[in-house]
Amino acid sequence: IREALHRLELLRTDSAFRRFVWVRALLVSTGLSAPFYVTLAKEAPTGGNQLALFVLASGFAAALSSGFWGRHSDRSSRSVLVFAATMAASLGTVVFLLDKTGVAGRYPWIIPFAFFLLAIAHAGVRVGRKTYLLDMASGVRRTDYVAVSNSVIGLVLLLGGTLGLLVGAIGSGGVLLILSVLGFAGAWGGRKLPETQ
Repeated sequence: IREALHRLELLRTDSAFRRFVWVRALLVSTGLSAPFYVTLAKEAPTGGNQLALFVLASGFAAALSSGFWGRHSDRSSRSVLVFAATMAASLGTVVFLLDKTGVAGRYPWIIPFAFFLLAIAHAGVRVGRKTYLLDMASGVRRTDYVAVSNSVIGLVLLLGGTLGLLVGAIGSGGVLLILSVLGFAGAWGGRKLPETQ
């Protein structure tokens, strides 16, 4: 426990790492958004059960985009992180508006297609933040960064799971909008990260 607490001191003493962890915590929103796309599609009058379509879209998006994000991340992982986060947050905002105006309900393919694009964006966020973290340091310091960052994000994910409680009050679209705002905040914070390449 003493060793774990000592490593957490990095959040206080290392400003660049602390900034990265804040950005990564905000960008958890890109992953947490996915179930709300599925819920919105299911709630639509013409939605039905499209779960298989969402699973296929997710797998296809990951296979299609991983090489693209990897190549660009080698040049600037920060740019990949910011671009992919902006893409995910923008998609969430658009889907929220399409749901509120009833357009998404009239065209059942819209939300699955947006989900496919979200999966591409989320893959970019993941590749960008992994590459950025690995390029920040080497050796023992890199191990400490990964351990502390993963521990903090684990707590953030536990807290993020409570967002589902808001669905009854503001609906799936409202939660999606909140997550999009967090995503925009993460993208803005990512722009202020120093380059590591």
